[in-house]
Amino acid sequence: MDKDECTKRTKKRVVARAYQKDINKTPSQKHWNSRDISLAKVESPYNFRDPVYTRYCSYMPASIKVNFNRDFEMPGTEVITYGWGHKNYFRQRADLNDHNARFANYASTVVIDKELCKKMLVGHSDLQLNVEYFLICTAGEGSLDESGKMSQGPATPRAFNGSTPGIYQSVWSRDNLNNRKTNHTDFTDMRRHGPCQNDHGGPLVTWIGGREYIIGVATGFQVNKHMQCVAPYLYTSTFSNGEFIYCVLRNTRRSSQCDIQSEQKGYEIVEEDISWNITSNIARSAHLEDMTPVVDNTNVKKKTNISEPWKNDNYFLNLRARNHTDDKT
Repeated sequence: MDKDECTKRTKKRVVARAYQKDINKTPSQKHWNSRDISLAKVESPYNFRDPVYTRYCSYMPASIKVNFNRDFEMPGTEVITYGWGHKNYFRQRADLNDHNARFANYASTVVIDKELCKKMLVGHSDLQLNVEYFLICTAGEGSLDESGKMSQGPATPRAFNGSTPGIYQSVWSRDNLNNRKTNHTDFTDMRRHGPCQNDHGGPLVTWIGGREYIIGVATGFQVNKHMQCVAPYLYTSTFSNGEFIYCVLRNTRRSSQCDIQSEQKGYEIVEEDISWNITSNIARSAHLEDMTPVVDNTNVKKKTNISEPWKNDNYFLNLRARNHTDDKT
């Protein structure tokens, strides 16, 4: 972000976050990706008409709507996914090179059937419940371009471009951001249709009535014996977490549904403030990249979730995958 003039001049500090904490856990359920989504609040609202965008950016940004309708995450739905992470390979522990992309990349892909997704996740029976209730699965090449136009004709649901699902090493959920160096290693540029390392939290987008909607947030993927990121690619569904999203965004408008006891729904909403440690020298230079964010746990606010009045409403928000290192309960 700090190497690009556009993001360097328009980025904002995150000052609060909200996430879901499970109340009722089952032994057969993988906890880290059951509700793998959070909402972040920045220090001030974005002004998408700011002239800085026309001067330093290649585009004018716009808000994106959030999907709360199951119909738009059904098998066969054409989607686009975005990210700045590795294009193909999951970095091994001994590799200290930085394989992240310099610019955002996108991939066109297709939502696949949940039962097919479960079969492709061979050796991961603990993910079955999460796939069923919280996740969207994608695989194969899609037909949308980055503007939402069909580029290859009508789509049909497919996985691995028609090949047979195989057995893979693992489903990875955590970014490995430590020990970065700039030494370069060349890899064969293979086409990929989903997220890889450090793409977690990236949006899964489709077009509804000619407008972009976010329907999911990148959560995980599989890694084969060659350390390649492969399908099925997993995304946390905005529809499946619509209660959480709605309740947090209605923070200033009380709703009876938001007061339902968390025990009845199986989770509670936790809101945390984030402070920034700023030295006097840094404060004078006002360089955000030199500041360290600190989660303030002394003023944690907890809410309960709601029922389902959110399905026909449209809301705007920034989504980011939950910090898994904080998920130890």
